[in-house]
Amino acid sequence: MIDESIHRRKRPRWMPLIAPRVLNPPNEVWSEEQWAVLQRGMYPSGMDYRWCTYAVDRRWYAHRSWTGQGIFEAEFAPTEGGWRVIAAVVESGDVNSYVSRPDRELSDLLRRVIDIAARWNVEDEYSWGDSSH
Repeated sequence: MIDESIHRRKRPRWMPLIAPRVLNPPNEVWSEEQWAVLQRGMYPSGMDYRWCTYAVDRRWYAHRSWTGQGIFEAEFAPTEGGWRVIAAVVESGDVNSYVSRPDRELSDLLRRVIDIAARWNVEDEYSWGDSSH
C-alpha cells in the first residue's frame, strides 16, 4: 500500500479536481513493471515538465506541475498481462484548457500522460540539459 501522506508532503499545493467529468478510459494494458513505476509517482523538480503524478492504492492522479491543479484521475485494475484503466475522470471546470476538448482527445491525452509516467526515471530529469545525451 502506498502512503498518501508521502505524496502530499512532496506536493502540498496539489489541488483535487473541482468538477470531475467521466471519461472513457484508454484500452492499453501497462505491465507490472510499469504499474510499479506509476505507484512511485513522477515528481519532476524542473519547470520543463508539465505533469506530476502519484498513485494511492489503485487510483492514479495527474496534476499540472506548475499550478498543482488536478486534471486526471484513473482507477486501475489487474488484468491479463498487467494493469488497465477501468474508470477515469477529467477536470471539466473553467480552471483549465481541457474543457472544450472532445472526449476522444482527452482519453488519448490521458493514455500519453500515463505512458510518460510509466517510463519515468528520475535520472532522466538530471540529464535533461546535458548535451552528452
